Amino acid sequence: MIQIPEGFEILLKDAIGEESDALLEALEYKPPVSIRIHPIKSSHKLNLQQQIPWCSNGYYLSERIQFTLDPYFHAGHYYVQESSSMMIGEVIRQIELPTICKVLDLCAAPGGKSTLLCDVFSKNSLIHCHETIPSRAEVLRQNIQKWGYPNTVVTTGNPEKFIDTGLQYDFILADAPCSGEGMFRKEPDALQQWNPQKVHRCHSLQKNILQTAVQLLAPGGYLLYSTCTFNDLENEGSILTIMNSDEIENIQLSFHDDIHILHTFKNGIHCYRCLPSRMQGEGFSFILIRKLSTPQPSNKQSDKFQIQLEKQIPEPAISYLSNPENYHYFQKSTQYFAFPKSLFPYFDLIQRSKIPIIHAGIPIATLKGKDWVPHHALCMSIETKEQIPYLLFEKNQALDYLRGLISNDLENSKNINTKWLMVHFKDVTLGWIKLNEQIIKNYYPKELRIRNL
Repeated sequence: MIQIPEGFEILLKDAIGEESDALLEALEYKPPVSIRIHPIKSSHKLNLQQQIPWCSNGYYLSERIQFTLDPYFHAGHYYVQESSSMMIGEVIRQIELPTICKVLDLCAAPGGKSTLLCDVFSKNSLIHCHETIPSRAEVLRQNIQKWGYPNTVVTTGNPEKFIDTGLQYDFILADAPCSGEGMFRKEPDALQQWNPQKVHRCHSLQKNILQTAVQLLAPGGYLLYSTCTFNDLENEGSILTIMNSDEIENIQLSFHDDIHILHTFKNGIHCYRCLPSRMQGEGFSFILIRKLSTPQPSNKQSDKFQIQLEKQIPEPAISYLSNPENYHYFQKSTQYFAFPKSLFPYFDLIQRSKIPIIHAGIPIATLKGKDWVPHHALCMSIETKEQIPYLLFEKNQALDYLRGLISNDLENSKNINTKWLMVHFKDVTLGWIKLNEQIIKNYYPKELRIRNL
């Protein structure tokens, strides 16, 4: 039986009233397991139980499997994500946004919501994923590269540096750090670490995040603020700190009858809470606001700068892309990147902030001496050609490859003249290997390798 922390019930009752008894009872039940399938890399071998009502690509599983042993998981064919957080896609579908958007996920790690934004918005939109803490940003980078969209940027550090660039966003998601009340039955640490002091510390951090987010929001743009907690202070209380301006309005939403979300209206704020007692999912709360006034035209950069970048194309790696003419190519240190031409002016503004960029577009190659090594992200990209030579592995060979192992006795590697080959398991692309006089070298990234089977 869950031991409820002292003080939690009082805050819960203040937030959701008579619903609190049912929620406390629901915390005793086992949480559901849910995944979201990649809309393009959509093959899998999962036992899907039922579709999540508010997400067309989201499903509940009949039971939790060992995802580490599934090559489809490592190849980014699906993301293991809490079902309530998939509600973000439903919110976006209810609002009017430009066809081509500048999107910012301001607290993005580990990447579940960022990959959802990639699915919901068009590939002509910029998906900027930011995480303040570098160690968490690295996990975000891995998941974004695994998902494989070319219109993405991942940054880390102080987001206030973006303000001086003049770059503003049409949609901002601020899924703020919180006291984690909505994850009590799924994450024991959240239960043990909760106390009223933590609620107030998180509230203070949330206010700072929201102040930054409003400055980065374009006129006419939307800010979706969310937490995985229930109390009023971290939800309505935090959003009230930015509602003291005539430029900001709170937006009321409407949901289908089969989405049993709790809608409250306090202090002039419409807040929506996903409760485990009402829905198959964990706790998730959100508030939508809009910045009023007329949108301003986007900043444009000169073509001269773009043409200079095109002279740095590493031709062998470029040949692996489906439509290489759609990208600008640039080099950072020893790495080469491809970035969509139409979005490059915005990427240039991000660069001007001097904030660390740890992923951009499609990382295509690393220069080593006079040779080049194709980047793992090139394998994962949805823009990579299907005709690249590959070796087809059985399940046990694929798992060995994902552990960093490989055999030089692979029968299907003989009489192949190509130096670089992809590794396939069924219709899944896993990574690169290099053939050198029939010696096979595993190039699956060390930081992604399976540690224990």
